[in-house]
Amino acid sequence: MEIVLRDRIPGAGKKPLQQLIKQGVETGVLTARQAESLDLPLRPRRLALVSELQDLAVRRRLMSEKEPLEPVVLRPWSPVDGPVPRVWTWSAGDRPALAVWSCGAWRFAPVTSRQDYANGRVVYQVAIDLDGSTSVRSRLYEWPQPGLRVSRRPVSKPSDSGPPVLAVRRRPAIDAA
Repeated sequence: MEIVLRDRIPGAGKKPLQQLIKQGVETGVLTARQAESLDLPLRPRRLALVSELQDLAVRRRLMSEKEPLEPVVLRPWSPVDGPVPRVWTWSAGDRPALAVWSCGAWRFAPVTSRQDYANGRVVYQVAIDLDGSTSVRSRLYEWPQPGLRVSRRPVSKPSDSGPPVLAVRRRPAIDAA
């Protein structure tokens, strides 16, 4: 745009862009509206360009990373696996979550339980939409695996005595005075 202004404005020389815009309005080469759109501060334009370059760098880095393998799904515990694992659960409002690599994308998966086996093995049971179809399934994954990442950490501590039970308010009997 600056080149066009320099060609159309007589005596433009090497004036700064702001002076060219002002002279363009005075000579009638530019309307007030055109001058207003050209007179935007350069700093926001530069910041937008820097932001675009940073986004591009992040995209390139993500694209250059090898896609992780999909994590191996485990079967539920059975007596051949040894002693019963200790099972930990969280309240529904404060569950941790994993990101699970499935069908070429990271899928959000809230953890429904953690199972600690006697041999030190840790298995997470998650509720996950594997293919983006909104059909949620329960799956067991051994931790750690390349296709699993921590997505959200809980605030509360887990319980091994079962899920929390909400207090049930008793209604008074019909014949109660």
